[in-house]
This record gives sequence, structure tokens and C-alpha cells, in this order.
Amino acid sequence: MARWSMTHSVCVFCSSSGSIDGRYLELAREFGRHFGPRGWTLVSGGGSVSMMGELARSVRASGGHTIGVIPQALKDLEVADLEADELVVTHDMRQRKGVWTSVPMRSWRCPEVSAPSRN
Repeated sequence: MARWSMTHSVCVFCSSSGSIDGRYLELAREFGRHFGPRGWTLVSGGGSVSMMGELARSVRASGGHTIGVIPQALKDLEVADLEADELVVTHDMRQRKGVWTSVPMRSWRCPEVSAPSRN
């Protein structure tokens, strides 16, 4: 199972769309550069595309640790971040959300391009 640390894990919700403005990709890269020097672990949706992928690659390039949580169906579509330090594959989206909510961490959402949260 994934290594979780309350003070050093940050869950980021951001776009996996391939049709967003490039400035958001740069935002993800810039944000990711701050993880390694601070010893933060990224917990993300486990995707390799768009902002999600850019963020994860940037975190790893900065020396940070990445944990992706992705449903099997998305992994089967070949959008999983197979370079993640840890990849947790769930049965479905509900289980994915359960993994996220069961772990103590900080959350950050890019409001300009993310979908509204559904509870």
C-alpha cells in the first residue's frame, strides 16, 4: 500500500483534458517544482495526460515522490502514469475517492479547469 504522511502529502485535483490552454500546463509544471525541495509527496488521480501528467513529471523532476490513484478502467485506456513512484489501481471511481478520503493530506484544486466536486 502507498506511503502516506499527513504533513507531507498533498492531493491535487486538476485537469486530464487534452484541450486546455497551455498556460495551465505551465502552472502545473511550476507548482510541481516546489514538491521535491519541500519533501512533499504528490497524491493525484494517477493520470499521465494534461495537467495531471505535467504535474507528476515536474514533481519527480524536482525530487518529489508521486502516488497515483486510478481506476482500472482508466488504466486500461492507457492514461495511467506508469512512471509514478506508486500507482494504486482501484476497482472503480467510488473506491478511488474512498482511497483519497481515507488518507490524511492537504488538498489543492486548480479551480479554473477542474470539474466541480460531487459528494
